Amino acid sequence: MKIRSKIYFSAIAITVLFSACNWNPRRKSTHRPVVPVQQEKVSSQKKKIMILSSTGGGGHTSASEALVSYLSPKYQVEVVQIFRDVLGEFDPFNYWSSGKFSGEDLYNFFMTEGMFWGGSLCCSVGKRSWIRWHSYKMRERLERFFLEKRPDLVISVVPVINGLVYDVLELLHMRGVLLTLDPDAGHFVCGIDGPDYQQFYFAIPCNDAIIYNSISYADIPKEKIRTVGFPVRKSFLELCDREEIRRELKIPPDRPVVMVLMGAAGARSVMGYARKLSRFDMPMHIIFCVGRNEALKHKIEALHFPDNISISCFGFTHRIADLMHASDILITKSGAASVFEALYAQVPLLLDHTSSLISWEYGTVNFVRQHGFGEEIYSLHQLPIILKKYLKNPELLQAMRQRIRDYRLPDPRHEINQLVHEVLVDISVEESYYMN
Repeated sequence: MKIRSKIYFSAIAITVLFSACNWNPRRKSTHRPVVPVQQEKVSSQKKKIMILSSTGGGGHTSASEALVSYLSPKYQVEVVQIFRDVLGEFDPFNYWSSGKFSGEDLYNFFMTEGMFWGGSLCCSVGKRSWIRWHSYKMRERLERFFLEKRPDLVISVVPVINGLVYDVLELLHMRGVLLTLDPDAGHFVCGIDGPDYQQFYFAIPCNDAIIYNSISYADIPKEKIRTVGFPVRKSFLELCDREEIRRELKIPPDRPVVMVLMGAAGARSVMGYARKLSRFDMPMHIIFCVGRNEALKHKIEALHFPDNISISCFGFTHRIADLMHASDILITKSGAASVFEALYAQVPLLLDHTSSLISWEYGTVNFVRQHGFGEEIYSLHQLPIILKKYLKNPELLQAMRQRIRDYRLPDPRHEINQLVHEVLVDISVEESYYMN
């Protein structure tokens, strides 16, 4: 019955999703037109930065939180859920549910249930139909919103709509930065073609051919691209004592540590890994991270693990960085946020590929594989073979760690602050964001 309900819901969701192609909201906007009034800025006042984020998936949220921690000491920083709070009137799900369910919620449903084709479909419809159909009205809505908020700088960490954001910022003579989060960054630059606006910059996590190839069709001038690292929490960037963390977590000192982290989208697959690992015949300590899924935590703790395996099971925690630093190897999904967090923590990766991936995550997998930072798990039957290979030959893990260190990912705290300073350094109190 449960499976039948999911199929029924998915069919309805897909039908409504495609109806977004010609959706024409009749609801009047509750936002009044903003009358552009020039106001003098106080020189001692912090400059205002607006971050455009999304609740679809966890990567945008974690990146936004990291940016706030980097920038808030010097600037006034505001995070805006752009799809829900600004463009929500163009979302048929949001309209028909009176704000109780949105297109982002549909995306999260698909991801949580492991229906990655549905997540890819949401993005594809958004790029090819939804934005194109509503582009004129969306530009008007964005223009009113930016005039109302009047930020000194707009930083976008969301995909799909950046062509519209670029056009509106150029029209209003505002400043902007597009920070791409995925090695396959094509869905971040859709709608952008040969940008020549001087006050808009493009930031990428690392100087890598995979990223440049994915955005090549946008013809972005090289001088407008900055390499700034991936925005992760500061705890991933700080030096730590692995042995001290292990003692604090009561991890047996004579056992290798395997961490399993799938996030909300991979919750269903964690149980499969737990069952497979519970039959492992090598000594190890396993760290399971299940987020806010308390039911899953209880299920894992109820499993019988042999004496040669000890476990720690964490619900929602702010200590993910410490747990990664304490681990010898990480089993995780192919999301860019999880992968870059692991790379900053210098822990080798085993990427879950036991089911199909969402379309842009193939670029992340290629990035990890080509640089030798880890490998993929295509089937749970492979898991014992792959783990034994690394746990019996720790020099292989050490070689992976060394490759991660040698890659030298940029420190995002320094690079992002430097880019923001460069963009805002010449802003004056006389500068107007409005057209004459």
